[in-house]
Amino acid sequence: MTYDHVMVIYGKAVDEQGNPYYMVKNSWGESGQYKGIWYMSRDYIAMNTTYLFLNRHALPTYLITTLTPF
Repeated sequence: MTYDHVMVIYGKAVDEQGNPYYMVKNSWGESGQYKGIWYMSRDYIAMNTTYLFLNRHALPTYLITTLTPF
């Protein structure tokens, strides 16, 4: 198995039953019914994510102070 593409988590959505999802943009382009946008549950992302990159401004201050800078 290879990890050869990137997906960007850029928003949140809720379905008709109130279940939360993340809005994910696929790096393969705008194909498919939703133009390259996927809706993924938090559990799915947690089980299938290899790397996660965040802008430092996306983290709360208390968490930034606990991380060791590289």
